[in-house]
Amino acid sequence: MPLTKDRCLLGDNSIIAWHQELVQDGVLFADTRQTQAVAQLQSFADNVLSAPANATTNGGLLSRFFARPPDKNNTPRGIYLHGGVGRGKSFLMDGFYLQLQMEKKMRAHFHQFIRRFHEDMKKHKGEKESLIAIADNISAQFDIVCFDEFHVSDIADAMILGRILSRLFDNGTNMIMTSNYAPSQLYPNGLARDRFLPAIAMLEQQMEVFALDGEEDYRLRHIADEGKVYFEPHDEVVQKRLQNLFDVLACGISLPPSIKIDGRKILAEARSSDAIWFSFSQLCSGAVGQGDYLNLAGRFATIMLSEVPQLDDPNIAEAVRRFTWLVDILYDQRVTLIISAQTPLNELYGNSGGGESGRTLSRLIEMQSAEYWGASLSAHS
Repeated sequence: MPLTKDRCLLGDNSIIAWHQELVQDGVLFADTRQTQAVAQLQSFADNVLSAPANATTNGGLLSRFFARPPDKNNTPRGIYLHGGVGRGKSFLMDGFYLQLQMEKKMRAHFHQFIRRFHEDMKKHKGEKESLIAIADNISAQFDIVCFDEFHVSDIADAMILGRILSRLFDNGTNMIMTSNYAPSQLYPNGLARDRFLPAIAMLEQQMEVFALDGEEDYRLRHIADEGKVYFEPHDEVVQKRLQNLFDVLACGISLPPSIKIDGRKILAEARSSDAIWFSFSQLCSGAVGQGDYLNLAGRFATIMLSEVPQLDDPNIAEAVRRFTWLVDILYDQRVTLIISAQTPLNELYGNSGGGESGRTLSRLIEMQSAEYWGASLSAHS
C-alpha cells in the first residue's frame, strides 16, 4: 500500500511486512541497503515497545524521574539514518513512524522543528532554563521523536542542539533521524565547530548510525520512467497519471489537503510531508502572493499544479501574473514542478510568447529537462 494513503497513526509494528508489500506491489524497487535499514528499524521498534512505559502523568518532571535511563552499555537510544540524494531515508522513517504501535510519537521536519523551537523560546523569554523546560515538555509528551533532514547551519543552532539532544537523551526520549550527512560531517567548517564536537560524539554514542549508501536516486527514476513533468490535455487519463506520480514522489506521511501560511488556509488537492498538489485556481487565484510561494518552495521538494488553462485570456490576467511569480520562485529554488494543462507547452500563452511570458515559457521548458530534475532533487534531499 502506498505510504501516501491515509493510515491510522497507531500501527501494528509490521515495518518489515510494510516494506515487503511495497516492493511486491512495485511501489518501491528492491534495494539491499534499504532492506537492511528496515530490519534495523524493526528491531529498534521492537525494543522500544518492549521497554517499560514512561510515567508522564505529572508532565516533564515525573517523566524525567521514571523514564528509562540512558543505557551505560551503549544500547542505542535511536537510529541515525544518513545517505545521498533520493535513497529513501524520509520514506523509510515515515514508514517506521506510521507502523509503530505507539501513540506518544512525533514526526517533524527538522527545519520546522528549529523554527518552532525559536518561537517557543521567545514565549519563555526571561525565564530561567527555558530551553530545558521546552525539552522536558517534549519528553513528557512523546516517547519517540522522528526528525527528518537533520542538519546544523549556524553556531547558534549548534549550541542549542547540543543542549536539546543531551536533555532529551537524559530524559529517556528515543529518536530517529534522517540526514544527508553522517554525524562526523555535520556543520563542516562551521564557526567554532569545536564547540559542537561533543554533540557529535553524543549522537555517535547514543544512536545507531546507519549509512543508506548507494548511487540510485529513486525519485529521479520515477520521473524518468514517466518521461515528462508536463501533461496535456488535462482529462481523466492525465488525472490518474498525476495521482500515480504523486503517490511515488510524495515521500512522507499523508496530511490533510490544506496548508496554513501565516495563519491563512490554502486548500490543496493532496499533501504529504514532502510534496503538495494544487489546482491552478487554488494556487493562482485569490489572496495568494510571492511570500506564500516562497514559503511553499522552502517546505516542499515537489509541487504539482493541475488544470492550467491557456494563459492568453485577459479575464485571468491576475492569475497569470501569480503563475509567473510561482514559476520564477520555484525555478530559482530548484523545486520540481509538475503541471497538467489544457494546451501543449508551446501553446500555453497562445500567440503572446514574448516579454515576460516568453521568459516564463523558457523557464518552464528548462524545468522539463532531466538536468533540472536532478538539480531539483539534489537541492531538496
